[in-house]
Amino acid sequence: MQGLWCALAGVAAGVLGAFLWFRPRLAAQRGEAATLRARLAELSAARGQLAELRQQVSTLRHDVRGVLSPALLVADGLLNHAEPKVKRAGEVIVRTVERTSERLAELKVTGPDK
Repeated sequence: MQGLWCALAGVAAGVLGAFLWFRPRLAAQRGEAATLRARLAELSAARGQLAELRQQVSTLRHDVRGVLSPALLVADGLLNHAEPKVKRAGEVIVRTVERTSERLAELKVTGPDK
């Protein structure tokens, strides 16, 4: 019977030892998990802000193209004008509108959501 009590005491000591060994590690893991949850919340908020920014840039690109379209139509008409100065002005306007359109295309925001 005494051997049984010794064996149980040994098992209890082993369990207690394991508990004491794991306890600080579990606390550290809980802290790491809390840090990861906070970082995940930050990333989620940033992702929402990025989506909002993408929408704003898309709207701005659309609005600017809408303004440039009539200017390009008028400039195309000036290219056929008989007066050389007017024709050159049309060419300058066309080049400027085309460069602006190219820059707008470069503004397209891309990322994992797109």
